[in-house]
Amino acid sequence: MSLIVVQRLTSFCLIAITALALNGCGPRDDPRLANPKSAARTLFQAMYDNDLVTAKSCIVAGPGQTELLEAMTKMVAAMRGATDVAFKRYGDEFAKLAGGSLDAAHIDPKQIDAGSEAVAGESATIVLSSGKTTLRLVRTEKDWKVDMVQSFVPKANLGDPRMMRVMISM
Repeated sequence: MSLIVVQRLTSFCLIAITALALNGCGPRDDPRLANPKSAARTLFQAMYDNDLVTAKSCIVAGPGQTELLEAMTKMVAAMRGATDVAFKRYGDEFAKLAGGSLDAAHIDPKQIDAGSEAVAGESATIVLSSGKTTLRLVRTEKDWKVDMVQSFVPKANLGDPRMMRVMISM
């Protein structure tokens, strides 16, 4: 083979290897966000675990989204801490007295799994099994993400900026 052919072949191989390496280093699809119920489960487990990095990856971008998420995560973590302390101190007696966990803000994955899911194009709703909460999700590229504001701020107050301050301060 001539020297020119070898140089071109070497250059081609280097370009191909570089392209493959860069492609392998790019962002990966998160399988936890592949469908609405899985995205919701991932979000609420992250909130329960006080894992803000994961929780933030599960929500849509926009005004009030991160602030509401951070506030709700603090509340869930505090309630989990209170429940853990009560169970350590009183054990089964606590469950009898209080009727179960103090962590009313935690959404159990079983509620999400048992909830009814409706997908309409790039949006979805999950009505939790209790019927009291409807989660609203949006597909962003390949991932499903929870819209915290649409899911947790009363519809009548969505346009009122004072309501967001109240929700976050709780």
